[in-house]
Amino acid sequence: MELISDNPIKDSSNDLLGRASSAEAFAKHIFSFDYKEGLVVGLCGEWGNGKTSYINLMRPELEKNSFVLDFNPWMFSDAHNLVALFFTEISAQLRDYEDDSDLADSLGSFGELLSNLKPIPFVGDYFSTLGVFFSFFSKKKKEKNSLKNQRDKLIEVLKGISKPITVILDDIDRLSPDELQSILRLVRVTGNFPNIVYILSFDKHRVIKTLNDSNIDGKVYLEKIIQIPFDIPRVAKNLLQENLFSSLNKILGNVFPDKSRWYNAYWDIIKPTIKNIRDIRRYTSSLSNVFKQLGKEIDIVDLLTIEAIRIFYPEKFKEIYEIKEFLLSQSDDEKKKLILTKFTENNEIYQSLLRVLFDIDNINS
Repeated sequence: MELISDNPIKDSSNDLLGRASSAEAFAKHIFSFDYKEGLVVGLCGEWGNGKTSYINLMRPELEKNSFVLDFNPWMFSDAHNLVALFFTEISAQLRDYEDDSDLADSLGSFGELLSNLKPIPFVGDYFSTLGVFFSFFSKKKKEKNSLKNQRDKLIEVLKGISKPITVILDDIDRLSPDELQSILRLVRVTGNFPNIVYILSFDKHRVIKTLNDSNIDGKVYLEKIIQIPFDIPRVAKNLLQENLFSSLNKILGNVFPDKSRWYNAYWDIIKPTIKNIRDIRRYTSSLSNVFKQLGKEIDIVDLLTIEAIRIFYPEKFKEIYEIKEFLLSQSDDEKKKLILTKFTENNEIYQSLLRVLFDIDNINS
């Protein structure tokens, strides 16, 4: 039994959401812009909306038009040295392209020089130019190997490359505040390097909040860096439903829930809860394991509903256990009404939960 994988899709053959044509079109669109003086693209979407999968669908078109390199900053723990690590890592990846060994050497040398700099604290626009690097550069280095010379050499090499370099920085919203600031400074400082196209993937609201919490106007700061902002298309609700039902059919097999109760459970609880493909993965993966163990012992609608509550509303799941005596009681006393009113919090999903699982309705009547 094969369920929707929790891993990003690799190519269009696994595109269950019909996004391949959109991703290809956007990748083509990027290279319609002038990248001779650098280009910064922001690929935005909420957690769970498939940003990495969308990038993978863009890759074939990106690879036709550029050298595609990946840098995952959240894999490195040294926030102060991220800039140097970036150039070193990109240099290593670029060596796979034999025709551009000079560029790889220049990037590597630039990274090595940066690694000799002492960590520089973030203060306002300290990183607005590379000049801040130069002032911290070790005076023991020979002039010919100075950071400025290496930078100038790198820019000249970049001007002459056969096709641009696309650098993908995925999931930067996972970074700590210090790491996020380091990466954004890097992009702001090098975003005008010739023939480099940056694609930054992130949840815009999370990044803005992280910057705001560090006394930086996140919205304004991103607007200064991102030249082409793009929100990945939301998944159509009917496609989410199709993928969910497909997975449920694989799990349940020949076991069929009561149609009336399942109708209420799905439309009132599960459908408004599941908002993206990652939610489907979380739900069906857990449900599959539970069904194997308890599928023959528990009513299927109860199982489907309880598992949704356990996964997406863990505090309510715990609360159900704590008030189980009142939920199962046949009395209509005031204490029970108060407890159930507190439980539902005027939330329609919680009210539906009581109705579907415990046949409790109109608790305030």
